[in-house]
Amino acid sequence: MTAGYSRPQKFVREITGVASLEEAECLRQQPFWIVVHQSALARAQSLVRALVAISVRSCSGEINVRILGAGEFRDGIESVVQHEARGYGCIERLSIANYSENEKMGPGITIGMRLPNMVAVDASGMYAAVNQVLAPDAPPPHGAAACFAAATAFAKYFAGTILGKQASVNESWGFSLDTMSVSTPAVLALHKPVKERTLGKVHLLGAGAIGSAFCFSVHLSDDAADIDILDREKYDEPNQETTFFLSKSEAVRCPQKAVHLAKISSREGLPVVGRPMRELQAGDPFLEDSCDVFVCAVDNPETRRILDSAHCNVLLNGGLGGTKLDAGHVLVTWHNASVRGLAELYPDNNTLGSGDSPALPREIKDECSRLEYECVSLAAPFVALSSGALLHAFCRLSAEGRLPDKNYIKLDLLGFQSYMVRQLRC
Repeated sequence: MTAGYSRPQKFVREITGVASLEEAECLRQQPFWIVVHQSALARAQSLVRALVAISVRSCSGEINVRILGAGEFRDGIESVVQHEARGYGCIERLSIANYSENEKMGPGITIGMRLPNMVAVDASGMYAAVNQVLAPDAPPPHGAAACFAAATAFAKYFAGTILGKQASVNESWGFSLDTMSVSTPAVLALHKPVKERTLGKVHLLGAGAIGSAFCFSVHLSDDAADIDILDREKYDEPNQETTFFLSKSEAVRCPQKAVHLAKISSREGLPVVGRPMRELQAGDPFLEDSCDVFVCAVDNPETRRILDSAHCNVLLNGGLGGTKLDAGHVLVTWHNASVRGLAELYPDNNTLGSGDSPALPREIKDECSRLEYECVSLAAPFVALSSGALLHAFCRLSAEGRLPDKNYIKLDLLGFQSYMVRQLRC
């Protein structure tokens, strides 16, 4: 990678204020630990896979997985851990072993148990829990709940250990992706194990961080869908740390984004087609072609402003903060015939995400992104995965005809996550 710089390095440097990207990289090199208790083995597989996928991209140190107990699900957990590490191209950073109370472990994340200096994560059905331990007989989580739980828990680990932001690390909270609201474990008694849902025909605009995270979440679930992806760009080296399903070896070959993401995210029941098309314009056939859900996963307001004309039952939009002021912020909105107005969120004089950049050393450039350092938005894969999981959950709610009355959700993953902004724009 050119100059050895990466987008997560920039994310760390700008938030912590360290003097150089090299110092930011030293913070990222801390070992990360995942500890799974035997009581949670039956529901931990998708949680662990999501955590490994996030950690190998967000951090650059060792990934240590420790499993307490044995059973039919242990082999599955070891398999997905190795699959993600090998797929990314960092199997040498991985360590899997039995849990031992005598082993000295650093900060990390636990599943099904609590340990000092670690963030606990759990999920069941459509419920995601942080710093909570659910009952051993809780049913396995849906893919969206597992991804959202992993992303929010990892955000707390990352904020406390890497960024030095300790204020909300120990916050205990839960979120129901069934009602799109902060909730409690009591909701588990109201929900049976989540069954497969046909999401219908989905148009996905954008195969970058959010788009790949959306496909990752759907891939981890049992949901069926026909996904059509549009993206005119190619992947390059910096994308491999913010894009799911993309390995280092694949990034250097610069594959076409939509085609590659479609190929790697397809599975039985989930046919995905990638279209390497030109820049989207008003009246484009991709907008005119009818679909059940149109998912916007691009990062420019100009494109968003033309999407209200898409021929879809529901238009979903995912956005991430891109500066020091809104780093870690996740915005997801939904719109239909009666609740439109995506263009209103991104007017022509839009200043969302703008702001004066801090003074930067003259010699620093983000060469990996082929752009000026200060013009590249802050990026972290766990933030993108939280957005992708929410978009996936909204697809399920749309398929069930149960979209919530509030269509504007905003979360701060690096702050107190239980504080959520919900608005209705109509």
